[in-house]
Amino acid sequence: MATNRLTQEEIVRETVGFYNANNRASIEKEFAGGYTSAKCEYITPDNKMCAVGRCLTEKGLARVMKTCPDDSASDVDSKVGLNNVLKKKYTGHGEMFWLRLQRLHDNKNFWDEKGLNDHGVRQVKNEFGVYL
Repeated sequence: MATNRLTQEEIVRETVGFYNANNRASIEKEFAGGYTSAKCEYITPDNKMCAVGRCLTEKGLARVMKTCPDDSASDVDSKVGLNNVLKKKYTGHGEMFWLRLQRLHDNKNFWDEKGLNDHGVRQVKNEFGVYL
């Protein structure tokens, strides 16, 4: 049985529809002086998954977590081959697409409790050419 692969626009729309400010797999860390930084997790202890993590097969997620749990999509691509660990419907897109999608997910300024906010909508238009 052939698997239909999603286009980049379909993946962006699916990702935007899935996330909000409360279900992203991003852990905020505070530093001296009030500076905060977000660190993405492929999967968190409460089973939240990042934009790339939720597109991985179960075996792919296990492989990534064993081989390169703190790495970006480009590092995963070079170490295990991103298309080797993605669910079939997500394959066929370059590492730069996944890096851009992950940056969208990771930036807390793009999200509110309902989903993507106005700033995020503009970012999707500018970054991906997708009009929401």
